[in-house]
Amino acid sequence: MLHDRRRDGPIICTNERINLFSNLTQLDLSNNGIHALPGSIFADLTDLRILLLRGNNLDTVETNTFAGLRNLRWLDLRDNQLDKIPNFGNETHPFFPKLFELSLGKNNINSVTPTDFIALQSAEKLDLGWNLIKILPGNMFKYMPKLQHVLLRNQRNLRSILQMAFASNSLIYLDISVNKYTFSSDRCDIFSNSPNLHDLSMHDNQLNDMNSTALETVFRNLTKLRKLYLQNSKLANLPAKMFVNNGMLNWHPTKAQCTPLPAWVIASAIGVSIMLFLALVIVVSHRYRWYIRYWCFTLRSRYKRLEPFEDNGAFVFDAFVSYNCHDRHWVIQRLLPKLEYDAGFKLCLHDRDFIVGHDIVDNIVDALEVSRKAILVLSNNFAQSQWCQLEMTMAQHKLFDENKDILVLILLEDIKPENLSNRLTLLLRKQTYIEWPREEEGQELFWERVKASLQIHSGHGML
Repeated sequence: MLHDRRRDGPIICTNERINLFSNLTQLDLSNNGIHALPGSIFADLTDLRILLLRGNNLDTVETNTFAGLRNLRWLDLRDNQLDKIPNFGNETHPFFPKLFELSLGKNNINSVTPTDFIALQSAEKLDLGWNLIKILPGNMFKYMPKLQHVLLRNQRNLRSILQMAFASNSLIYLDISVNKYTFSSDRCDIFSNSPNLHDLSMHDNQLNDMNSTALETVFRNLTKLRKLYLQNSKLANLPAKMFVNNGMLNWHPTKAQCTPLPAWVIASAIGVSIMLFLALVIVVSHRYRWYIRYWCFTLRSRYKRLEPFEDNGAFVFDAFVSYNCHDRHWVIQRLLPKLEYDAGFKLCLHDRDFIVGHDIVDNIVDALEVSRKAILVLSNNFAQSQWCQLEMTMAQHKLFDENKDILVLILLEDIKPENLSNRLTLLLRKQTYIEWPREEEGQELFWERVKASLQIHSGHGML
């Protein structure tokens, strides 16, 4: 690695491949000063599964830079200076035919075409948020038959969304919020070919130019929609037939006549209410903040049980992984490759799979709802973290509520007595846990026990 005096930060400028580490499965080059990548630099890293290049100054990626990464599952290019989609191969010779997730958010990308993604036919997650895209073309995902999760929020220069832009039979989650885009009545068909969309975020755009007929039409074919976010969209009214086909809203308009109260009565009531509310918040919020969070969780989970959810027992993830940020290295370097890449389990990690911008408690509740199991990575850091304790409490709540053996406990290290809460102590006494061995000889058995605990079986088996 040399330094270019014309720019700040290092640049990889050798024409030789990185062949000294041909057995690498993960490579993290995040938050350096790299601004160019030569061609074929990764060609010998055929076993690489995770490549993290976020937070650099990349503005140049040669045509064959990523050639040869045939086992890559996650490519992270967020927070760079790229002004176009890099080359990922072609339809017959893709550079990474097994890619699961591509992250291109927070760059300077100003245009996209369907052929930009022609080599990404296995990808399920695509992040293009916080870019400068001007036009979203029609059928932009036509070459991505497995795509489920798309982030297109915060496009500061968005001027046009063409007909059938989001056409996809596989698309489940779409975020096009905070684009300040004005939706017009002649573009009410943009979701007409997205029949499986479950979660749609359109907030902080402008829908006031759409007439009643267009508003009734735009969501008509989204029969599987479960969540719709339209806050701050300048909606003045809701047509009666806006949700007629998807059952999202039972709206029964009635006639009412109100006599306004005197202004001084309203002002006094508001003033007294605000003072009482602030006093209550100051006294209660800090002292009982974790009890309040748990109480909110309980209400939300009860509400979710009342929602219709026709998934026939299917889950999005095999397991939600709860861990402290200080143990992230072990989770990414050891747990993720063994369970997700080698064994084929699908894990939910908060720093990868949580929805950006959503409330943290909502994210935890949603993750537990769509995960078959919950893995708790126990350590002293975990025991000292209030957030980890909250996740543990939520997982136990689901265990008791559903009467299923959903908890998988992994003990990374001996937990000091002073770090053991009453709840954690009771959990370790009542629940069988799997202890991480320091010796390599015992690690193979450890992974077999973890995999066995994630298998689908009936009853409450012991590990």
